[in-house]
Amino acid sequence: MNVDYFKDDPSLKQNREGWWTTDTHRQCTNCKAMFEKTSKTVTLCGKCNSARVQTESAEMKMYRRAKSRATKANIPFTITVDDIIIPTVCPVLHIPIYVTKGKPGGFNNSPSLDQIIPGAGYTPDNIMVMSQLANAMKANATPDQLIAFSDWINLTYRGDGTNEPSLT
Repeated sequence: MNVDYFKDDPSLKQNREGWWTTDTHRQCTNCKAMFEKTSKTVTLCGKCNSARVQTESAEMKMYRRAKSRATKANIPFTITVDDIIIPTVCPVLHIPIYVTKGKPGGFNNSPSLDQIIPGAGYTPDNIMVMSQLANAMKANATPDQLIAFSDWINLTYRGDGTNEPSLT
């Protein structure tokens, strides 16, 4: 849909950046097509945004998302994209880390940016990349709970590699 479609709309005007907007639509800053507004801050149509996301590095995606979370939580954010290093193996669970492109959502083996001390912010000395599974486990339990869980695992399961409970 181009701007001419909206020529009779009384709310059609150019914003301060020069892009056309109406009460319900705005012009894509990439392809110039008009698209339905979904928020005040979205400037790309769905097609252009999808192309942007698919070409963006995993580190850049993690950086942008962390910056957004830090802003909302009002916590420090001093990292750069170069501070985010995605290992091939999770340093916590020793499982492979896979970067999947074009698939939404986090998987157990997806990389996840962790604040080592939650709430202390995204600073170079307080971040590490681990698997989504490890970060979810860490995020949903206190250190004491994780230690208790680990103690239970050590008492309940044999160390013979079968991962079968020991009933004796």
